[in-house]
Amino acid sequence: MQPSCDIVLKGGITSGVVYPLAIASLAEKYRFSNIGGTSAGAIAAAAAAAAEYGRGTENAGFDRLTKIPGEVGPNLLSMFQPTPVLKPLFDIFIAALKAKTKTGRAIAIIWTAVSGYWLCPLLGFLPGGIAIAVALASRGGSGFVALGMLLALLAVLPALPGGW
Repeated sequence: MQPSCDIVLKGGITSGVVYPLAIASLAEKYRFSNIGGTSAGAIAAAAAAAAEYGRGTENAGFDRLTKIPGEVGPNLLSMFQPTPVLKPLFDIFIAALKAKTKTGRAIAIIWTAVSGYWLCPLLGFLPGGIAIAVALASRGGSGFVALGMLLALLAVLPALPGGW
């Protein structure tokens, strides 16, 4: 007979990701008696309780619990559906997650922010674009061009996460 073990699992998405395999590993040596948790830990605790209940049942119990990371991981993004008003922010978050380098992350965030909130940069770009056009048309000084470029660059700020 295996020794009994009580387990309390804390919350946090990182914890929730490692729990299924950690619980299955502990189950090789212990039987779980009292299982509890908070947030993601409560979800893992419920899965651990179900696995303990199904211990020894074919295609159930801890054998089934070990399959969860492989099933959830590849489909994780499809499980989250943002509301239409928050979709641009969600897209920025996903673009940042998918980027491979810091430079790529910065470009992905800016590009996604501008494309998701295109009206803000467009309205912000107009004064800068007009200043550049006036400077070029009147062959004005480089100050107008610099001012226009500064105004055009400032147009991106409202579209970035957190706005300004």
